[in-house]
Order: sequence, then structure tokens, then C-alpha cells
Amino acid sequence: MPFTVGRWAGEVRRGGSLSHLTHDGVPVLRAVRGVVRDRDWRTAPATVTSTSATSGALLLAGTFDDDGGEDVVHGDWTLDARDDDGRLAVEFRATARTAFRRNRCGLVVLHRPDDAGRPLTVRHPDGTTTSTGFPVEIAPHQPARDVAGLAWSRPGVDVDLEFSGDVFEVEDQRNWTDASFKTYSTPLERPFPVPVAAGATVVHRVVVSARPTGSSREPGPPPGPVRWRETGTPLPRWGTDRPVEGFAGTLLVELLLDDPAWPDHLARARAAGNPLDVRLVTDDPDLLPDAVAALWDARVERLGVHSLTRHVSTRVLWAALSAAAGDLPLVAGSRAHFTELNRTVAQLPPDATGVVFGSTPQMHDTGRDQFVEAVDVLRLTARQAVRIAAGRPVHVGPVSVVPRFNAVATTPARLGRGDPSVGSGPSGPVVTAWCVAAAAACSVDGVASVVLGASRAGGEAVAEAVRLLAPFAGRPRLDTDGVLPQGVHVLAAGTLDRGSALVANLAEVAHHVDLGGRPVDVPPAGVRPCGWGAAPEGPR
Repeated sequence: MPFTVGRWAGEVRRGGSLSHLTHDGVPVLRAVRGVVRDRDWRTAPATVTSTSATSGALLLAGTFDDDGGEDVVHGDWTLDARDDDGRLAVEFRATARTAFRRNRCGLVVLHRPDDAGRPLTVRHPDGTTTSTGFPVEIAPHQPARDVAGLAWSRPGVDVDLEFSGDVFEVEDQRNWTDASFKTYSTPLERPFPVPVAAGATVVHRVVVSARPTGSSREPGPPPGPVRWRETGTPLPRWGTDRPVEGFAGTLLVELLLDDPAWPDHLARARAAGNPLDVRLVTDDPDLLPDAVAALWDARVERLGVHSLTRHVSTRVLWAALSAAAGDLPLVAGSRAHFTELNRTVAQLPPDATGVVFGSTPQMHDTGRDQFVEAVDVLRLTARQAVRIAAGRPVHVGPVSVVPRFNAVATTPARLGRGDPSVGSGPSGPVVTAWCVAAAAACSVDGVASVVLGASRAGGEAVAEAVRLLAPFAGRPRLDTDGVLPQGVHVLAAGTLDRGSALVANLAEVAHHVDLGGRPVDVPPAGVRPCGWGAAPEGPR
């Protein structure tokens, strides 16, 4: 629902988020929203029950309800946005109807991803200031802490935020492929989860000021014809975490060694006949020798070990795996998100033959915008992982549409394991298009393989993407020079004279794309194969 409050405008999105905030039409913030997150960092679903809007104010009221956790989370909230003498004042008030334990309750502000590199002034509660900036490289830790206010400049506007009701800090959400930076309440250094009594109320307020400074236009070419560019490097090899009929590529198998059924899981994977990418998951190094012994006659392409609770290849686990693995090629990194890899670079074993990390677009947000925009951020994580790997090949995946497990739970039974409370997410052709787009995003120099996650959700749609991608594995990569329409991604292989491509469109409208003088019409949420000079080569 579009809204206008004085000179401010935006959209009310699901759950009461004030999104795409502009001042006199100039983009300022990605979103302002109130959130309630339970002890396992799952966001309690928010429902808008009433809306009252005038030109000078917007009042939303709703409920937050989550029965899926150890605690039952029920409450009421209001979000009041008003024009305060040209400033946008947003107040969030949440009242618990039941006692529960929370990790966060209050306002968060999402900054636009194109703020990367802009200087940032941080005001602290004691009245002092710090000069820093929105990071260009994905920051592993908070670029701003102890925040009472922020100020920075965007094209056409100087922006200032004032926070009250708690102490805030800033994190780089690109670690989780979110297209934003986030200023959130309650510093993570404070203990959590925190008990919340029935009837307890939290009130947070943020005041956004914007001072016009001139033209808001940033130089940049519009979408138009693109040209091919030969790279001289191969496309990655593809893999999946579920057998796909007719696909002979790598099968990733993750074995939780505290589960007595792991030998059966391994046996089913071996029966598929694919080469295996095996990830052993445990916090007990004494379990590794037997697991490695079970692989002695298997077709193991790669072998790694990850902590069940920390999700990375710890030094103790790596030493035990190295002692047992003989000459098997060993990889290290994160089984969860790029976040964990980015935060533990110093712990990467120097003798690892490759670096791995997983990814999902729905860690914080299940909206369509996040689903689409995560693809561009996935490319940033792939490139930064290549720099972290320092010459070693990078293996990305599983890249799954929904989270495979809860990487941040505080409940031991949930941490690092499949979470039945996670929904199925999108399905059908849009998932196929997203997987092709994600594969294209990861196809950068230094990435040797990409595993698409089909076991958790969207299995058949992911399998269709794998079949489409199969003929491109290892072929010479072609890149495009030019600007594609938003939501359109291209994966191509061959030469300027003879090649083939997959064009994925994540937008809700069809797009006409000019690829080096070859017009391609791509349906909404679809994939269009194309070729020139000769038919695409067969699968590899």
C-alpha cells in the first residue's frame, strides 16, 4: 500500500514494514520496521489488523504471533509514522500478551545497498561522534556500535537519524545476501535470550531528517544492448544435494555424525552413482575416523568437516580429519552462510585444498524483493570468498532457496539441524529462474563449483535448473558488457562466433533483451535458452 506523510512517501509492506522511503521523491532508506525475534532468532510473524492514514500521519496496528518455538510468542504492536516539522518520526510500541524469551524486540532501519562506500558519522549516547563509512567490502563485524544517531549523504539529500528507546548498532546484512545494511536495537554483546513478562511494553522511536542538496541523479548507463566478452576461464561445475535423474554431476552429502542413521544416508547417496562432495558435521573429533573409513571405496571428490554448533572447520576437527583422511582432497570453510566464513578467515587451515560456504536468500526476509535482489549480493560474496581463498578454488553451496537449518538458534535441539518451522518458500518456474540466476552470479573467476540445494524446498524446480545448467559445466565462460534490465541474469559459454546462453528473468514482467544483436524475449519468472553459430553442446 503506498503512503504519503508530509514530504515523505513509501510503501507499507507485509507485516507493517515502511519500505522504499523517499523524501520529495529522492530515495533515502530501504525500510523502517518493528520486529520481534524469539530465542532462536526466528521472526515472529506480524499481521496488520488496522490502518489509519492521512497526508500527515500513518498509524498501523497489528499482532505478532509465533507458536513454532519453545516459547509461545503473542503480542500486539503499533507503528506510528508522523510528519514532525518536516521530519519523519516513527514510533514502534510492542506489548507482550504472553511471557516469552526474546533475542530482539524493537525498531530496525534498513539502509540502501548503494550506500556502500559513503562516509558515515556516528553519534554515541555520551555525545561523542565517530567518523566511519558504510563498508565497500562485506564487513564481518559491526561497522558502527553504540549508536544514538547516524548522518550521511546520498545523491540529492543529507540524511540524519535519531534513535531512542535503546542503544543501536549497524551490521552488514550482505553477509546473508540481504541487499542492505541494518541498524538494529539492542547490541549483540548484551546477553540473550531475555525474559519478557506478559504485559511488558517496548517503545522505540526513530526520527529521520532529510535536507535536499541538489540533483539526485547518479551517472549510470540505462539498460540496452550488451556485448559478449570472452574470459578465457571455465564456468564452474554444477552439483546438487539431491539426486537428479539424468544428471551425472557432483552430489553433496552432509552427514550429521551424532545421528545414528548417517550410514544409511551415505549408502543412499552412494547408490545414486554420482561423485560425492562429503561434509562431515560434528563437534566430536573422535567420530571422524569411522566416518572417513566408511568412504574408503567411495567416489569422493571433496571432503570437509564442520562444527555442528559453530558451522565452520575448527582447528581441532581439521586436525582429526587430516589425520584420518589420507590423500583425499580436503576443503574447509562454512556450511552455513558467507557470514561464518567472513568472520573466521584467520582460522582457515592453510593446507585446505579449497574453500566452501553456503547461502540462502531468506535468512532475514522472505519477501519477493529480497528473493530477487539477493542474486546480485550473492555475486559479491562469491568474489569476496575468492579473495579470502587466496588462490585456492572456491566451492559455493549448497545455495538453497530456503534455509536448510537454523544457524543461530540458542535452543540446542534446533541449532545446526533442519528446522520444520521454515516454510517451503517460492515454488515453480520462479525457483528454476532463481537457481539459474544464482549460478550465473557465482560464475566468477576462482569459483570451481556451485551446488544448488534441492533437498529442502523446490526440489523439482531446482532439478529443472540443474538440467538446464548441465551442458554449460566447465565450458569457456562468456561475460556480458552492458546493462541488463533489473532482475535479468545471463549465463553463457562458448566463443563470440559459437556459443549458447541461459537468460533468467526474475521480474514479474516479461523483458526483451538484446544480446549482442540477438533479441531474446524472456517471460516473467522464466528462463530462455538461446544459442548462436551452432546448437549448444551436450551435457558434460
